[in-house]
Amino acid sequence: MRLIVVITIVSVLTACSAAHYTPTPTQSALSAAPTLTLPAPTIQPPDYPSTRSPNKSPMEGQGPYFHQIYSATSADGLAWTHDNRMLIDHASVPAAIVTPEGKIRLYYVDASKIPENVNCAESSDGGVTFIVLNCVIANRSGDKAVDPSIVRLPDGRYRLYYYAVTGRIDAMSAHAIYSAISSDGVRFTQERQVFEYTGVVDPDVFWTGKEWLMYVFASKENETIIARSGDGLNFEYVGPLNPRSWGTTAPVKLNNGRFRLYAFKQPEMNSIGSFISSDALTWTQETGTRLSAPTDKRITDPFVVRLPSGVWKMFFKVEPMLAPRAPLPLGTPGAPPAFAIGERPCLPEKKNIGVPDPNGPAFHQVLIAQSSDGLAWQTDNRVIIDQASVPEGLRLADGRLVIYAVDGTALGGPGLVYAESKDEGKTWTCGKVNIQGADPDVVTLPDGRIRLYYVEFPFGPNPPPPGSAQSNQPNRVKSAISSDGRNFTAEDGMRLEGIQYTDPDVIRIGGDWFMYISTGMTAWAAQSSDGLNFKLIGKVNETGAVSGSFVFPNGTVRHYFCGRGGIQSAISADGKSAWKEETGVRIRLNPSIKIACDPSVLSDGKSGYLMFYKIQPTQTTSSAP
Repeated sequence: MRLIVVITIVSVLTACSAAHYTPTPTQSALSAAPTLTLPAPTIQPPDYPSTRSPNKSPMEGQGPYFHQIYSATSADGLAWTHDNRMLIDHASVPAAIVTPEGKIRLYYVDASKIPENVNCAESSDGGVTFIVLNCVIANRSGDKAVDPSIVRLPDGRYRLYYYAVTGRIDAMSAHAIYSAISSDGVRFTQERQVFEYTGVVDPDVFWTGKEWLMYVFASKENETIIARSGDGLNFEYVGPLNPRSWGTTAPVKLNNGRFRLYAFKQPEMNSIGSFISSDALTWTQETGTRLSAPTDKRITDPFVVRLPSGVWKMFFKVEPMLAPRAPLPLGTPGAPPAFAIGERPCLPEKKNIGVPDPNGPAFHQVLIAQSSDGLAWQTDNRVIIDQASVPEGLRLADGRLVIYAVDGTALGGPGLVYAESKDEGKTWTCGKVNIQGADPDVVTLPDGRIRLYYVEFPFGPNPPPPGSAQSNQPNRVKSAISSDGRNFTAEDGMRLEGIQYTDPDVIRIGGDWFMYISTGMTAWAAQSSDGLNFKLIGKVNETGAVSGSFVFPNGTVRHYFCGRGGIQSAISADGKSAWKEETGVRIRLNPSIKIACDPSVLSDGKSGYLMFYKIQPTQTTSSAP
């Protein structure tokens, strides 16, 4: 799995490198795999230069135009040394193969032209210099072919796998992986579609000795999955690939029959490790670091081949490490588009249905209410965001109010909808942020950064039939971190997981973090000392859930939740004891509102309180207000 930033939607695509083991019986043997206790080599990262054109600055230095391909060398595949040599500029997602003549052929995404496309280059001097060959694909599907994976077949022909892109990338739609065939590895003719799955990009195809396997990144699951084929042309889904939180490429087959997988650590992208396997399905991490990045650079997409001389070569992508920067005020010349991803008005002029569920986010609205005591609430029924659900409010350090919510439209690309107000909620500006999960909840950390918790569903946006295999898979609560509240980086691992878990609600009480998670009308509590590793405590309420909790100045811990009559409230003594329901209804249903739920409460900055919540009007087919 290798990374490309698609500039127009700031969506991280994880591209996979090509296979370098093929089913030909005459392939030269590779060195034996070492034991799992390996030395950790001392590696001095080079100071990679920047050759960036000042006239091109998509997303302030992001995207394949700003990528470069470098290499490293090893005598044993374990201890690697940087070659300190840029091979190709404006290039990304390298995949390599050694030709029968002993030349190194690199296939990569060429971003020197618009649009970017697959290209190839060749070296006759062991990878010191490369000559661009200008690969072409006749009868190609899609506007462009990216994320190449190359194999050599037993009959000597070359097969290229790639992701065929048409129009704007939609991570929740079906994506197609294609193959093309060539006798010389330069002039290809498209064969057919070999695999289709929701949101897949970046295929890595290789021969195990028994079958063809494809490692391919699935945006819906936010992880690499495995597909298998007997003929290399018809692939079927197998399941997720472990290890997780590592960007993988196609493995190297060793002469003892085992495989070694080189991968880069995510989300840091600052080091390359390795894993060992006997079947290319189950992997064990080897100790030590194979390669490290300079402090101001990222290294990803490590693709390894062995030359006839016995030397190992690793080709990888280098990109700048972008430091967080203060956002420009809206309307300032040079300011980025609305919150970095795409256009998404707060109140669309007409309905744009993302998921056609008549009770889903496409038919929900976000409102705001005010209170002086946290019990009696008033609202003017003004819609802040139309076609949005599960709002979570936060006041930033500079006083701005922000809302994160599930987007019910298909506008602006994948991600959550974001709303911002600089005048205490009188006017709002909306856009998108680069997180594709659901049920957002945000907290401010002691160091001022923002942590966003969200849910990843194993089935994507469309709930599976009850009793199906997917309905019994656990949902995952994950998190991402941000310094500006707009651009988030996913954190490693998961915070909590469980079947039918939804709507995390996280607050800090004393020195501990508490998460309230929902399963239908039941609320559960989990506790953590660091906000990352949560342990389930137990059930805290059975009369309602989907809560928004708040610690009042007098120490009262109040939980607002979705009850049968609207939004209700309860208090708890210490955050982990059973909730004690309070009398009355905070936001009451009425004939025009069929749902009032998902409360998020915060201070109004004075002596009162604000609540963001969602409603579904009784009439869901009318135009947005």
